[in-house]
Amino acid sequence: MAETLSPRYPGASLPESISRVKRVWDAEERTSLTPERLAAAMGFDTLSGTARTHISAAKKYGLVVKSGNGWKVSDRAIQILLKPNSSPEYRDAIREAVYGVDLLQSLLSTHGKATKETIESHLVTEENFTRSGARTFSKAFFETKELLASHESAILSPPTDELTEHKNGVVGASVQWTSQGIMQFQKPRKVKSLQEHNDGQTYLEVEDENGETGWIPMAEATVVEEDASEREAERPLPAPKITPQKPSANMRQDVYDLDEGPVELKRPAKLSRASFEELSDWFDLLKRKLERSIDEQSEE
Repeated sequence: MAETLSPRYPGASLPESISRVKRVWDAEERTSLTPERLAAAMGFDTLSGTARTHISAAKKYGLVVKSGNGWKVSDRAIQILLKPNSSPEYRDAIREAVYGVDLLQSLLSTHGKATKETIESHLVTEENFTRSGARTFSKAFFETKELLASHESAILSPPTDELTEHKNGVVGASVQWTSQGIMQFQKPRKVKSLQEHNDGQTYLEVEDENGETGWIPMAEATVVEEDASEREAERPLPAPKITPQKPSANMRQDVYDLDEGPVELKRPAKLSRASFEELSDWFDLLKRKLERSIDEQSEE
């Protein structure tokens, strides 16, 4: 039976996931596969708990992506599998896979030289892992770290861009924050200051149009041209397109009433285990977005 850990994090190392996805590529190439066929292509007899763990890990590293009703090998994985290890494409793909897992990126920055015992203790006490889950992720961490060892300077450093090259000119610029491929700001925000933190990363203090400030990682920020950001802000949003849908016995609708208004969720009546795990990851992201919408003044 597969060990349990927080569903937000992969239960297999990046090298192990690459090895499993290579089997899929060799057997099926870009074919869209059901979870059962994907598990078989990875080398498992059935869609067992262990198979689901490895499929979930491949998703979290971005090595397989949704394709219709199934999953296929991603462009990122193809770069890793087919490009020479010394090529920029390979290094970029490995870096994207590592940086796509927030906790993995954080541990490499703050606990890069820590022992196995220290890592597991941190996961249990600070990240709410179970002990077995901490052992599983610790193993994945050290195996991934070993993969990165020969490419450390090229892979672990965030991509160089105009922010990194011109730190002194960042203050006053408008930036967009992109995390895990998703833009986090509805409108670009002004940079007020920057600061080097103890984790070795540079963070930007940004201010929104209401004067509220916060900190974002510089590595995930992109400069937005002033006139472009103004045009974007002035452009009216298109009216939402509403497509009438017939009631379906296969769908359910949950409603929760808040003081500010109702929250509605439409969902399939039945979910596969893989879809449930994918939806759980999306809920984690949604919670972070909801937290940013809290109106502190209304609680005073």
